[in-house]
Formats: sequence, structure tokens, C-alpha cells
Amino acid sequence: MKCIKAHNNEVTCLECINTDDGLLIITSGRDRFIHMFTFVYRDNSLEIFKSFRDHTSSINSIIIINNGKTLISSSNDKNIIMRRILYDKIKKKYKIKRLQYTDTAMKFNCLTIDKNNK
Repeated sequence: MKCIKAHNNEVTCLECINTDDGLLIITSGRDRFIHMFTFVYRDNSLEIFKSFRDHTSSINSIIIINNGKTLISSSNDKNIIMRRILYDKIKKKYKIKRLQYTDTAMKFNCLTIDKNNK
């Protein structure tokens, strides 16, 4: 088993989704970072492939929706950020595109979605 040091402070949220090759794992933390990992079953390998820090305070919650195509995060900075997760099957690489940024009047400590993906 491989250990990867990613966050400098406590991890606040972890989301996983199954992919064709393994797992897409996304973590957030009090250090304001979101890290994205791939775990490939056939190689039993865990690799970090993307890190970003576009919140200005600790991240409270992340959620993956639309069958793994959208990532939403909320933070103590009162912002909600939505990102598109794109996967290039030929290059076998992920690309993350920021879609929407919302400045709210309050903090959200938890994001959730109903069974109808709404």
C-alpha cells in the first residue's frame, strides 16, 4: 500500500466514484486545497493528478454529481464553486474546468443531493 501526503491539515471531506479502471478519489481540507487522485485496480496504484486551491478558507464539503462529471465545493469563505470533470479516454487523463462561482451570504457546512440528482 502506498501513502501519499497531500493535505497540510485535517481532511474535511472525501468523495469517491467508480471509473472504468478504478476509482476517482477527491479530498478537501482545512488547508483550502482540493486534491484529486486515481486508484487503478490492475496496478494497485494511487496517484495524485490534480490539486487546486481556489477557496480562501477551509473547505467544508465536496460532492460529485452527474455520474462523476461535476464537482461542487463549499467553504467557510461563503463560496460555492462548481467544476466540470472531463475525462479524455484516448489520453487517459482528466481535465477540470471551473463552471460557476457563487458568493453566498452564509456558510454551507454540508452539501447533499437527492436521489434524482437534484
